Amino acid sequence: MFMRKTCKIVPKLSFYEIESYLKRHGSLSTFVIEDGRVYDLVRNLTRTTPSSSKDEYDERWEDFYLPLRRSGREISIPFTIVLYRDNFFCVFFRLGTLEIRKGDRKTQDIYSGIFREALRFQRMIERTAGAIVKKTVPYDFRTGRITGKYVLSRMMSQKEKEKRLNNYRQHLQKELTVRGCSLKEYLGTAALCYRKAFRKGAAKLTPRQMHDEWAEKRVGGMLFIKYPDSRRAFSRWYNRNGWTGAHPFEIVFR
Repeated sequence: MFMRKTCKIVPKLSFYEIESYLKRHGSLSTFVIEDGRVYDLVRNLTRTTPSSSKDEYDERWEDFYLPLRRSGREISIPFTIVLYRDNFFCVFFRLGTLEIRKGDRKTQDIYSGIFREALRFQRMIERTAGAIVKKTVPYDFRTGRITGKYVLSRMMSQKEKEKRLNNYRQHLQKELTVRGCSLKEYLGTAALCYRKAFRKGAAKLTPRQMHDEWAEKRVGGMLFIKYPDSRRAFSRWYNRNGWTGAHPFEIVFR
């Protein structure tokens, strides 16, 4: 009864509206916002609670929630905030990621609205000692996903599995080597994985477009190599170790 009287949520945003704005950029890609107003809101939100983890590279907050209306019901959905090199990465479970940077490029009000609502809801969480979260996070946001390899072991026959393993062993015995790699060659190799994993989604994209769509954005300057066809340029970038702490070879960001 206490919660009903003092903590009625009355969400100002619709789940389906938020889903549309986040997924239009691709659920595995990051949408960059360079708006100081939004940046300040995110920073204020992180100041409401201690971080979940922190190391020399980034700081992470796991326990934020966004109140929304969905099909006539009041719900809240979880999201995580990561601070990396003064930029905030806001990861909304199953919906998408926003990268928030300082800047003066005014963005649509819905993005500032997301974090105003999260700030408002954070105060409700504190007042109810977290009880309001237990009542509002829907079932489909409380269930996990099991990797196919753990439940689909019979998709490939034992004979086919052994054949592939044998081919792989024979390949290793050749001890093949490659003298260097250019940025263009690296993106081309990653494109093979994208085409296999995303099929129709990758069919009409160039290797660079695929990388922009699905890869981790913290690439340590790799995409700015001046001569993409040069193996020497790629080697210089790699051996300088300027990308330490970044994730240039994470071709799918989750």
